[in-house]
Amino acid sequence: MIEKPKAKAKTKRKPKPPLLAGAVFCEKVLRENDRVESAVRIHDRIIAYPVDGKLPTREEPRAAHPVLYVILKSDSKPRNCEITIQCTTPSGIKAAKMGRTIRLKERGTGVNIHVHLGFAFWEEGMYWFDVAADGVLLTRMPLHVEFSEEQPTLPQWTKTEE
Repeated sequence: MIEKPKAKAKTKRKPKPPLLAGAVFCEKVLRENDRVESAVRIHDRIIAYPVDGKLPTREEPRAAHPVLYVILKSDSKPRNCEITIQCTTPSGIKAAKMGRTIRLKERGTGVNIHVHLGFAFWEEGMYWFDVAADGVLLTRMPLHVEFSEEQPTLPQWTKTEE
């Protein structure tokens, strides 16, 4: 007598993470009436100048407030998704994770996330911001902090002849 093969137990597959369409640091995000968004003053570094003759230190860190702008697209059926962001300093210190739940709609639709960061820095080098969805790393965003002993020079305006 031939035995029938046993039916495989159905395993619940993890949903696919959303697709990353873009990720930048910027000064602000504008949203027009037609729901089109624009990232303003995109940057990947911060230059810290002396304040009262002092550069940032661990005892007296400096604050930065960039906007972290992430554009995600759904690649699965509608569901909730936990987005987390974690910063790692140049010396490897991990800051507390930030997170929130977003709702992904049907395939092909997107979610734009604006996070108004407020983070303290005291050392020069590359700060890494890891963006994950349901524990799956989507991207690592580098933000370079540079110290300058010199004050920035303002642009010189010249009068034009008419």
